[in-house]
Amino acid sequence: APLIDQFPQAHSYGESGLADFVISDVDATDGMRWTLTDPDGVEHHLSLPLPGRHLVLNATAAFALAVSIGADPVGAAAGIARYRGVGRRFEHRGTTAGITFIDDYAHMPTEVRAVLDAATSGAAAGGWDRIVAVFQPHRYSRTGSVWREYADAFAAADVVVITDIYAAGEAPVDGVTGHLVVDAVAAAHPHAEVLWLPTRADLLAGLPALLGTGDSASQSPVAVPAGAESARADALRTQFPGGETAPAIIVVTRTDDAPLTPADIAAAGPGARVSEDGKAALRVAPLA
Repeated sequence: APLIDQFPQAHSYGESGLADFVISDVDATDGMRWTLTDPDGVEHHLSLPLPGRHLVLNATAAFALAVSIGADPVGAAAGIARYRGVGRRFEHRGTTAGITFIDDYAHMPTEVRAVLDAATSGAAAGGWDRIVAVFQPHRYSRTGSVWREYADAFAAADVVVITDIYAAGEAPVDGVTGHLVVDAVAAAHPHAEVLWLPTRADLLAGLPALLGTGDSASQSPVAVPAGAESARADALRTQFPGGETAPAIIVVTRTDDAPLTPADIAAAGPGARVSEDGKAALRVAPLA
């Protein structure tokens, strides 16, 4: 029996006509717009200023929960329309030399696929000619378990760049490197452009030339789904004309919630302020 049958007060939602809250007429032209039909057959027109069908599902869940406990549907819809996102979730880090830099924390295969699908939906309105996905696998244990599942996760990207693993406090595991993800993608898509730039230095040295080729009049989002900090996208941005003076807010945290190491603090740049618990560093400054 379906799991929902075990919970009589539960409500389902989705694009299936069998759901209690039915999503239809999804439009990704400018952000996301869709129609939601509630269990009483009443249609509600919802919108978000951000791209991504996964956000449609998330917002629908929030709306369904709100109205199910008595919230005003009009007010709930208005609240969803005002949502502007959170840090490291399809976060716009800047546009330099016609190249748009997007930062997202997604690190599981399904999350990576959702982020790149969002970039594809945003391309219709944003005019992005290419999607260059830069991915840093997260944790040795996780990469060793799920690397094969990344085979199709990058299908929406035109170019895929893989770095070595962000350890998140784990010790290295023999035979487990970020190149496993390269192998998975290349085996499933032999003609895909998949590059191995294992270190931060390799990335900063190699990616600007890749992005600059034929992109002078276009916009190419760069998704950086996982890693120690968002400064990586900002550091890349400085490699292009005009990017060196763009203002930035750089926040460095560890995904394992441990105190920052000296190297982590250094990544935030000179003058960074460290929080009292030692778990975050912040710098607000022009990138020079």
